[in-house]
Amino acid sequence: ARLFALDAEELQGAVNTAKGKYFEYLVAEKLNQGEQVGPLLLEPGQSAVPAESMTQPGCDLRIVDEHGAVVEYLQLKATDSVGYIRSALERYPDVQILATDEVAHSGLVIDSDISDHALRDLVGSAVDAADDSLTEAFIDHFHPLLPLAAMALYEGHRLAVGAQSV
Repeated sequence: ARLFALDAEELQGAVNTAKGKYFEYLVAEKLNQGEQVGPLLLEPGQSAVPAESMTQPGCDLRIVDEHGAVVEYLQLKATDSVGYIRSALERYPDVQILATDEVAHSGLVIDSDISDHALRDLVGSAVDAADDSLTEAFIDHFHPLLPLAAMALYEGHRLAVGAQSV
């Protein structure tokens, strides 16, 4: 009920937050299952660890070795905005960015071979299914990520209404 009470701008913010977190966990899961994401492929003994906090500054994913030592920090950006990428690079110039296909042409990021459009459709379809209950829609689209999606929507709403800062 709280989700459907949001105005269009707040709802878009919640969807963007959920999309970004889903992208982060999708990339980590693929890498940890031995799949290649864009040019990234973990070496034996390495694992991809998502940030512990939704508001952690600087990096969204750590690549660690078998001893837990950080091999690489990455920011993950699910966006079609090159301006958003430039802003992130200005803020954290020493952290590489893995981003969705739509901004790969900029030469500023590592291409994940994952489409922002596809992520947006997946997250948006869960919210747009107004004739289904919100819970049913999220279970259909995010079954293993239901708790994460709910948390992302809640935190995104808090950011949108100013109850929490980034």
